[in-house]
Amino acid sequence: MIELCDTIDIDVPPEIIWAWFQHLPEHYKEWHPDHISCRWLHGEAFEPGARMEAVERLHGRRHRLRLTMTGTRPVRRVQYQIYPGVRGSLAAIPTETGSRFTAKIEIGTHLPILGRIIDRMVRLILAPHLEAIRQHQAEEGVNLKTILERRR
Repeated sequence: MIELCDTIDIDVPPEIIWAWFQHLPEHYKEWHPDHISCRWLHGEAFEPGARMEAVERLHGRRHRLRLTMTGTRPVRRVQYQIYPGVRGSLAAIPTETGSRFTAKIEIGTHLPILGRIIDRMVRLILAPHLEAIRQHQAEEGVNLKTILERRR
């Protein structure tokens, strides 16, 4: 299993982060310079079963991602799937000074023996791109912190 995880402390409560994400299509380009567009294809924002399309540049190439929301705990966490074997989550946990925001992407399977073989193949294929994805994820965290703390 490949796990890409970025955590950052943001000096606003989880409710502010959640409210910002509720309007993600309007904020998407502001969030990161490599973001191109974002729109809801089906359902209400972040409700389980809702589908979103996001277009962004990763490792120098344009990617069109279709995300299906798989779980939501309002104000705290949203889970999604991009492709079979590619899952992600966004979480905002309250802290004394605001929130600890974590973005996570998991790539791989949970199959006992076959899963390890598939995971190794995926790791080899994605190896040249993993650092670029990690960097993009970290930049999103810093940018979100800057955007939300500036609006206080």
